[in-house]
Amino acid sequence: MTILEFSFTILSKGFGDIIDITGKIESFLANLNSNYAIVYIYNDSNNVTIRNIEIKELEKKMKDINYKKSLQISNNNMLILPIIDKKLYKSEISRILFIDFEQNVIERKIVIMLQT
Repeated sequence: MTILEFSFTILSKGFGDIIDITGKIESFLANLNSNYAIVYIYNDSNNVTIRNIEIKELEKKMKDINYKKSLQISNNNMLILPIIDKKLYKSEISRILFIDFEQNVIERKIVIMLQT
């Protein structure tokens, strides 16, 4: 078993800021030599959520205060996705989104670990 790690930082506005991090993750995975692996996408804050979802679907759901509150309290600061045939296994139109509920502007470190 091999584990690779990559990280990057983003500047978040907080207050429900939604940031698409799909491109950065896919660029890390572009040079992958393994056909099959598991990807862990993580941030150490309890005030964030990392989701694999369609942006339009999320924008609609974020207008629902109950859905927004459930995201805030559910502590979903990690997303696990498989790589199958050298491709990140997700819907073609879905994106990996980082949602920050902090109450101020803050720089966030996103850690990606790849287990092959």
